[in-house]
Amino acid sequence: MERWTTSKKMKLNYQIVLLLLFFVFISGIYSQDCNYLDRIMGCNGLLEDCRICEGDTQGIQKKTEFLYRINSDSTLILRYKVRKSYDLNERMIEQSQSNYPNYTKYLYQDNSNNLIEKLIYDNNNLLVKRWVYKYDSNNYLIERKLYDFNEELKRFEGPDSYFNNYDESGNIIERLDYRGDNLMDHKSILEYDSNQNLINVKFYMNNSLYDEFNYKYDSNNNLIQYNSTFYTYDSNNNIIQEYSSHNWGSLKIISKYNVKNHIIEKIEYEFKNKIEIPKKKIVYEYEYY
Repeated sequence: MERWTTSKKMKLNYQIVLLLLFFVFISGIYSQDCNYLDRIMGCNGLLEDCRICEGDTQGIQKKTEFLYRINSDSTLILRYKVRKSYDLNERMIEQSQSNYPNYTKYLYQDNSNNLIEKLIYDNNNLLVKRWVYKYDSNNYLIERKLYDFNEELKRFEGPDSYFNNYDESGNIIERLDYRGDNLMDHKSILEYDSNQNLINVKFYMNNSLYDEFNYKYDSNNNLIQYNSTFYTYDSNNNIIQEYSSHNWGSLKIISKYNVKNHIIEKIEYEFKNKIEIPKKKIVYEYEYY
């Protein structure tokens, strides 16, 4: 039997991170307005969502997301609902999902959007586990820890501490990710344009280039291309279409917004023999302060 080496474990962990990062971009589950830098740097590609990317939440008290599967006869099957609550500072403070027994509460630093604790409870309101986060003076994540209901420190896949190097504008230009055994999990090198937009990220494993992401922007500094994913905007700078083409197929997401520029619908299409087939639909409902 082939030995399962540390380097192979690191490679597998990173593959999982890349898959999750890719899922965030193509699934339409996460807000389209989530800052692209947060998508990459927020807890190693949103492996754990220590940076809450909710887009424009102005005036929202509660948001409910209804996730449907679209059948071949165009009928809808509700898969589950996601409910989110926000405070007056436009930060998500609680989230629950209808097909999952636990719910999550979020605690922030005063006058900051930095999440410092994520508390996960069961349906009896008993604490199941707790994530704790720390940030540097530039408000970027440098540490995350996981505790169980007995307040015992737990291990988890992926890095738990980070070291950032910055340029003169305060942009991260190098990030080193470490695991609990002080082994470097991977390194990221970031590059920006003259408008401080992120244009390139290179990921290294064992000092070798492992993967690379490229970004392009329009004259309004809206992200219009991420590798093989393309974005189209309306006159209010809302993303109304995402198109991704890959060797395994293509995806398209069409989005609609209300008069407050809050998203109200997403439909995801797959392509078979160049024919668009609707596969998923998300409907958003809001309660406002």
